[in-house]
Amino acid sequence: MKITIFFIVSTLLFSCSEKSSQVSRVPASLTLNITKIEQVKLLKEEKKSIALIIEFKRKPNNIQKKLITGLVRSSTIDLFDNFPSDYFSRLYRLEFLGNNEIQEKLIEQIKDFRFITSVERVYQIESLSIKTSPDSSPLTNDLFFPYLWGLVNSGQKVFKDIDDIHLQELQGKKGVDIGWQEAKDDIPNLIGNEIIVAVMDSGIDYEHPDLKDAIFKNMVECNNLGKPPFRPKEDKDNNGYKGDCVGWNFTAKEKEGNNRPNDDIGHGTHVAGIIASTPNNKIGVAGLSDKLKILPIKVLAKTKRGRRKKTSGTLTEKVAKGILYAIKSGAKVINLSLGWPLILDTKYLRETFKTALKGNITIVAAAGNNNNNSPIFPCAYKGVICVGSVSVNGRISNFSNYGGYVDILAPGDNILSTFPKTKDPDFFSVKGYEIKNGTSQASPFIAGMAGVLKSIYPEISEDELKARIFLGARKVNEFFFEKTKYASHGLAHLGNSINISERPLVKPILKGVNSIALKASKLSLPIEIKSFWGKAQNINVKIIPLAKHIVLKKKNFVIEEMNGGESKILDVVGNVTDTKKDHNFEFLVEVTVDKKVSTYKHIIKLVKDISSEKSVISLKFEGMTFDKKKLIKKGKYHFPLLKTATDPLFQSPNPIYYYGEKLDQGFELTLFKNEGRSFKAQKVKPFIPNALNVLSFIVIDINYDGKFDLFTRSLAKDDKGQYLVYSFFDSDGLPLFGENSHFRFEPKSVILNLRKINFINFIPFKHEKLGKIAVPIFLDQGRIPEEDQNPDPWITKDYRKAFHFFYFEPVIKDGIASFRTRIFDNYKFLKDIKKKLKLAFNDNIFLLSLIPQSLQDHKEGKAQAIIAVGKNFFTTSHLLDLKPKKEINLRKLDTKGVHFEGSAYFPITNLGRSENQFRNGLSIIGQYDESRIRMSELYGDKKLMTHSVVYSQNKLTDHILGAMASYKKGDKSYSFFQTKGHLKVHIYERGKKNKINKRPINRFSFIPGEVFTETFYPIIRGKGKTAFPALYVDTTQISRSDVYILTLNKDNKLVSPIDYNLRIPDNCKSMNPVPFGPKGFFSFSILCQNKGEEKSWSMKFLEIK
Repeated sequence: MKITIFFIVSTLLFSCSEKSSQVSRVPASLTLNITKIEQVKLLKEEKKSIALIIEFKRKPNNIQKKLITGLVRSSTIDLFDNFPSDYFSRLYRLEFLGNNEIQEKLIEQIKDFRFITSVERVYQIESLSIKTSPDSSPLTNDLFFPYLWGLVNSGQKVFKDIDDIHLQELQGKKGVDIGWQEAKDDIPNLIGNEIIVAVMDSGIDYEHPDLKDAIFKNMVECNNLGKPPFRPKEDKDNNGYKGDCVGWNFTAKEKEGNNRPNDDIGHGTHVAGIIASTPNNKIGVAGLSDKLKILPIKVLAKTKRGRRKKTSGTLTEKVAKGILYAIKSGAKVINLSLGWPLILDTKYLRETFKTALKGNITIVAAAGNNNNNSPIFPCAYKGVICVGSVSVNGRISNFSNYGGYVDILAPGDNILSTFPKTKDPDFFSVKGYEIKNGTSQASPFIAGMAGVLKSIYPEISEDELKARIFLGARKVNEFFFEKTKYASHGLAHLGNSINISERPLVKPILKGVNSIALKASKLSLPIEIKSFWGKAQNINVKIIPLAKHIVLKKKNFVIEEMNGGESKILDVVGNVTDTKKDHNFEFLVEVTVDKKVSTYKHIIKLVKDISSEKSVISLKFEGMTFDKKKLIKKGKYHFPLLKTATDPLFQSPNPIYYYGEKLDQGFELTLFKNEGRSFKAQKVKPFIPNALNVLSFIVIDINYDGKFDLFTRSLAKDDKGQYLVYSFFDSDGLPLFGENSHFRFEPKSVILNLRKINFINFIPFKHEKLGKIAVPIFLDQGRIPEEDQNPDPWITKDYRKAFHFFYFEPVIKDGIASFRTRIFDNYKFLKDIKKKLKLAFNDNIFLLSLIPQSLQDHKEGKAQAIIAVGKNFFTTSHLLDLKPKKEINLRKLDTKGVHFEGSAYFPITNLGRSENQFRNGLSIIGQYDESRIRMSELYGDKKLMTHSVVYSQNKLTDHILGAMASYKKGDKSYSFFQTKGHLKVHIYERGKKNKINKRPINRFSFIPGEVFTETFYPIIRGKGKTAFPALYVDTTQISRSDVYILTLNKDNKLVSPIDYNLRIPDNCKSMNPVPFGPKGFFSFSILCQNKGEEKSWSMKFLEIK
């Protein structure tokens, strides 16, 4: 049985380039505050409906609203929601048709109005087999009750597909459930009024036989049959939503949505069934109580093809409106089995949640399914109950997020619940029901518990409700939880929470602080202690660091008395005695009240404050005034769109930065070079005729004179249409080949996409006018160019897409320079190979990879590749010299029976005794399945296979995703690769046992259509004998505003030293790490606006030694 988890995020891998905006192909004309934005000639794929959320300082008048809509054509501005509060009376939604560039410029213009407080974007987000026990008792007459281990765990067995081959059996442990059995007899006698639980999800099958009686109905808006009216024209209850009989669909095409929150995914129906499917109706499953009424609020939608359809607004906006709708509809509990990372968090979302929490509404959210301890939102909001998942055997589920910010645990693995009748279940044999996994399934158990408690105790406060849930939970160590995975409280128990008597609960609030910036080596950590219930006296709080290099000045704190709802801040200060240690600061908080000790565990990251680092080198940008209108805004600071030139062979002793500007006749570049005390704008400004934007900028020796040149790829446009242009300049920015320095390229066979291919090499091409010129050669999928088709009239031309070694042939005709696409492996090549190797007619030739070109290889004009010949599994690998129009030269490789086909290929960085050598060999990573990976190495001048080893991991659920980087130091070889939850490094040393070290990866797949993950960039820490492999990590897109490195220490353990964890201040933005300084150490590079100077910026460097 295969287990699937719905994610709120689709795959998006961030590249290692700077996070900067691209110049649009279609320029938009803007004149401050008065001129319409020109939206002419927008490409069809760029047209989209865009919304902005605008906060006015006061309730706007019509003139102010017209000033806003006057900025952009076809725009409308409406009140975000009619919720009665000062904040929401000033919050408006602007919608218009445009593209990302227009949006960015419009944001800047709106912010210039004095009557505007803030402008925020809206973001897309989406959501995230059982064998009964013979000891199971039929506590209800529901047909599938014996399968509901989350309600009553009688020892059921769960079978999970780990992959296509392996099956895992989990044996249930009696009592590992929500404690429903202990409460079922008491609930009917204790429970009072019906409680509305809002389910913000993918909608609900509100006609489902197990749910139809549990749906909250707003009868004033229903038709005579008690159903949603068809195309309602009247808003009978004046809440802004016409005909909202059974909730609301915020994903509909209509501007404000519609009144039919049908479930087209199945996620919301499953969640709703856990809370309130009708018990004792002789069908299906049972929820926690028939007194809970579900309010369907649809914020997630999916088309038949599985892609997210265009709807009115994006998810962050829908969630905010959904929360307000739930408040107005009388919901007492809101369940959100979804989440988003820090980068998508907005003020209007935070204000919406604060409004609900102030109204004594309980908000419950899923912790996430990425098996890490990095918080996501809304779980990370103070006041929201964050829920992790427990499996049938009593362990925290292998997918569940964990950590101090996770408040409570509930069943979430292999949960049977309701499913839309219109959809076919994948893992259960009866239509209308399905088995699902995830913290999405754990969260509704707690939402249901909160509803039951609110019905039994109508006057209960939020603090008391949380205290009952937390105090009623079974302790974590009661059910063999893993030591590395934990939550603030254990497995929730409904019976305990109902019956518990008033008693003090004093605990730390472990939300809101994810990292702490050190001043020098001093630590200052504010910890909030809150009393939730009852009066507590003689409270002792002890902070226990779990690392020897953290020394606190004061560990013990005494609080004489705290009343329920009261909070106090403890100022924890100390010193870090060794900043070479790992940045994870793990500590315990022991709270003693009436001699009862409660222990809470948490981890925060320790980072350096770059402003207090004495070794930081700061170089000012001089010699150019940047256009204020073209600056990129970050908070209250502005930044020029500076980019780093790519130097693959590290030929330039210092980084080169460039700034591009679109002019009438083309694109002009300003180069900035290190001149000792500053980065100075160079007088010579490279100019690219007809160019709209520069796509890539590479430092490489083009004419083989031993000096580095500049090679750019740009998008251009003239009377004939759009095309690419490749331009060559010398190191000073002058055209390298005079009037023939710009080569027109119109892709017909293939496009050189640097983000798609692993790496490119350059080969020397002799041209009668240009002399010796380096042209790119790369392996990619495309069609055979006309020039390389077989001219034999009896042979059909081959226009199929296939992998080829492509290169660009320079052509100068009628005074116009252009590149013509050619392939190395044309029909002549294939014929010669077959003849030379005496291949049979049915033998195949496979093009595997280029050999990464080192600096010495480039100087010598040496380019090589690997090919395989043969059929099926009977193939041999060969090393091939790539020299166009030359006789084929190849050598058979001794691969010791290892096949390279289907592998991934990475350049090897050699950490030499004095100098580091880049692209000095080829690492070949072959993945057999999700748990086994083979690492081979071709190294040295002759590219001999030095070793080939297989790594098999024991934990089958932590699937291997792929390799990342390879290094060599002496006899040791290092291979970095990712699994679902970890970064791992494999260390090979001849004659010794292989080693594996690992660290968790912060990844978020809880947003529809995107996977957010930390960005890794291979670099080197140190140089020569002190050099070690390292990965630069950027978390600014995920959970915090920091950058850091992961590296190996002298014991070959993966660590992230505090010294190389940097907090990015508000006036700065991270750039790519680069070699810098007289010794060429890789260094952090951070672009900062100089404080107090509006038009002044500096680049700050910190060496990674």
